[in-house]
Amino acid sequence: MADDGDADLDVVVKLQRPTARAVVERDLELLYMFARLVERYVPESRVYAPLALVREFDRAITAELDYGLEADNARRFAKNFDGWTTVRFPVPYREASGKRALVMERLRGARLEDFVAGNDAGPRIARQALAVIAKMIFEDGFFHADPHPGNIIMLGTPAAPVVGLIDLGLVGQLTAETRDRMIDVMISAVTGDTGALADGLLAMGTARRQVDRNAFRSEVATLAGKYLGRPLAEIELSAVIRDLVQGAVKYDIEMPPEMLMVGKALMTVEGIGRQLDPDLDVWAELQPILTRIVRDRYSPQRIGRDLLRAARQLGTSATALPGQITDVLDDLRAGQLTVVSRDPGLAAATDRLGRRLFTAILVAALVGAGTALLIADRHGTTAVGLLVTAAALLALHVVGDRRRDRQRPG
Repeated sequence: MADDGDADLDVVVKLQRPTARAVVERDLELLYMFARLVERYVPESRVYAPLALVREFDRAITAELDYGLEADNARRFAKNFDGWTTVRFPVPYREASGKRALVMERLRGARLEDFVAGNDAGPRIARQALAVIAKMIFEDGFFHADPHPGNIIMLGTPAAPVVGLIDLGLVGQLTAETRDRMIDVMISAVTGDTGALADGLLAMGTARRQVDRNAFRSEVATLAGKYLGRPLAEIELSAVIRDLVQGAVKYDIEMPPEMLMVGKALMTVEGIGRQLDPDLDVWAELQPILTRIVRDRYSPQRIGRDLLRAARQLGTSATALPGQITDVLDDLRAGQLTVVSRDPGLAAATDRLGRRLFTAILVAALVGAGTALLIADRHGTTAVGLLVTAAALLALHVVGDRRRDRQRPG
């Protein structure tokens, strides 16, 4: 490809198959259906938020089908890492690209495993890769969500390696608030402050039921006890994330879907790093990065921006309040004000009634089937006996259910 006729450019052309979108949409429909079934019939799965996970995957995979967005991602990554000499992203040629075709600079380099063969560049690359993903997640809130070795091309020399990242369609994004909470959790984990760690997890997640904070703090302290006192270099970040998520799940605390993408990206890079350098101290590498970000968080400039934002929000709310009060009074005068009353026991009573009705219908069906078989005399007394026994057991279940309802207070 020529650039103004002066030079030939070495490029990669990425073309989308005509049937790709239809295949993805069909697969997404199946995923949505499966997620709804799982949430409906396996209540324990709700803390994992299957439907929210599918929505997040839908957002990511749909964006990945738009090659124009991948070109935008490449530009954004390059801007975020402007001035860095240890990481490169391919330059997109937007004028030659579209939604279904992407033309990008070819990064001429070597596969990771070939690049480190026969030299001591591994530990250096491990630290560089960790610094890159940490900046993406904790500082920029915009990160490569699939940084596996196949998406890494090594440039430069073993003495001065450069990590090239390709396939930039699948990315994750975090709000400033989510990043702050994540950093608080990470620092609490590094410093061994289990109380703050538990509080941070509660703030980050969504509790699906009332959580006993003291019990949850004890749970987190027990989980953290597996790691406290051990050298940080021996502690796997992936294991800590896994155990903390499992602890949250035990208390029905739902973690946001984007957190799973963060966990996957961090664990992938940690795995690569430990392969390159078995002695890699992930926490030691992360600590100065997190400390710098926290220091910047409490800088006068950041505090000033936060106060200004809060003042704008307060001003907007104060301006809107008189109008909202007027609307309520107008509805009251016109007799259009509706007060919704919720009975907390209504849903449970409806659920019990539905179960009882279903069971009664099933009992009637079993008795009817038994009677029909007896009249037809096709299967002898054995089948009839089984059906009648099943009907009797279900009938006893209905009676017991009603007795339990009478014993419930209220």
